[in-house]
Amino acid sequence: MATIGQLSHRRKPYQVNLVRQHVLCEMNYVRLMKLIAGNASDEWMIGFSFHGQTCSVHFQITSRSRYTTVIDITQDNRFNWLPCQKMQVRLYHDVRMAEVISSQRQRDFKPRYNYPNALMYHPDEKEQLNLFLADWLEHCLNNGYLFETIEQ
Repeated sequence: MATIGQLSHRRKPYQVNLVRQHVLCEMNYVRLMKLIAGNASDEWMIGFSFHGQTCSVHFQITSRSRYTTVIDITQDNRFNWLPCQKMQVRLYHDVRMAEVISSQRQRDFKPRYNYPNALMYHPDEKEQLNLFLADWLEHCLNNGYLFETIEQ
């Protein structure tokens, strides 16, 4: 029977899969561009109905340049059981990619974390956040409706 020390030596360290991360960031770019395309404003909300209550996701473009756009995405927290989600996403127009650059927990993510670590990040924390963004955007595209456009 193996001891805990022997089992931990069998685990291979996490390796960043650049191809998978690039595909994920490319798909997030496509999803965000679909959401941006229908909005002339730099700020809008996508709404959802859930058990008779309305929930919304707030999108705000905070910076634009020739090659990049930064968008703050915040979920309106009307449900006690659902924690408020916030993230900032940078779109790179020249390479058609979008990645999470900050969330409520941290800014400037490393591609890989040693595990365990003091903040208890997963070894693939950056990839997990981009996967969450993918799910969130897909939900907005499939189930949401333009709730409100906020004029500047």
